[in-house]
Amino acid sequence: MLKDIKESDLGLSLVVSGIFDCVKGMCQKNGIHRHAATYSLGIWGKTEKLPPDEVLDVITMCGHGMVSAGRVNAMADEVRAGRKSAEDAAKELASQCDCGVFNPSRTAKLLAALAK
Repeated sequence: MLKDIKESDLGLSLVVSGIFDCVKGMCQKNGIHRHAATYSLGIWGKTEKLPPDEVLDVITMCGHGMVSAGRVNAMADEVRAGRKSAEDAAKELASQCDCGVFNPSRTAKLLAALAK
C-alpha cells in the first residue's frame, strides 16, 4: 500500500500508525522518509477519574475526543430500555466523530455488552 501511495504522488500527507519498528521498516523499504513520530506514553494523572474501561473502549475510537462518556452511557441506557437497537445507537455515536475512524460495528457490540 505504501508503495502504491508513493508512486501515485498525490501530494498528500499520510499518517501511518502501528508498532514503531514495523512502520519504520516499511517506510525504509519503500524509500519514504518520515518527518515526525508520535509515541504513546500511557495514561498519567488521576486515572480514577476516567470512565470505566468499557466506556473508554468506545470513546477512544474517535481520535479527536468527539464522543463523550455521558453520551455512551445514555446510548447504553437506550439499548437497555429497548428504545434503540445497539446498531442504531452505535450509528448515532459514530455521527459525532468527524475523523471517520469510529467503528460502528464494534461499538454496537460494546453497547450491547454495556446494556446488560
